[in-house]
Amino acid sequence: MIMKERYCINETKIFANNIRCLHCLTPINKLVLKEGCVDKPLFKDELICINMDEVEKVNAKDQNRNDLNSSMDSAFLLKNRKVVLVEYRFNYQNLKNLDSKKLTSKKFYSEQIVVKNKYLVHSDFYYVFSSNVIEQARRRFRNFNPKLPQVYKVIELKDLKSMFF
Repeated sequence: MIMKERYCINETKIFANNIRCLHCLTPINKLVLKEGCVDKPLFKDELICINMDEVEKVNAKDQNRNDLNSSMDSAFLLKNRKVVLVEYRFNYQNLKNLDSKKLTSKKFYSEQIVVKNKYLVHSDFYYVFSSNVIEQARRRFRNFNPKLPQVYKVIELKDLKSMFF
């Protein structure tokens, strides 16, 4: 039997501290609400993640950059200390506006932050859509040209919860 990889609040806090971004910790429910989720909260209130957009602001300031690199919306850690990166796309109605280059650069810059801090990134990258567009989103991801790697996973919020929490 394959052991399910599990979320770890302590490792998430340790990572946030190691990257000097404890202030970037936020309740998962609060972040998904900010990102446009209209469903009732799925996670326990105490479950937190790292707001990667805020981390990028810190990095840009540290590097004297005015322009922000694109980044995934959130990160959390598993018990095995791997970092799971998640992008929330609840506001998407017209999936033709999805841009594979933007998706790739978000992954790239967030991954750089993780690796630079000597952590491993989870093998898959999650793009969370609302249930009313999930099938269109999956089709769009499959049909990108050039193809996106299989590690780009289109899921619903409930899938994220059942996979890691």
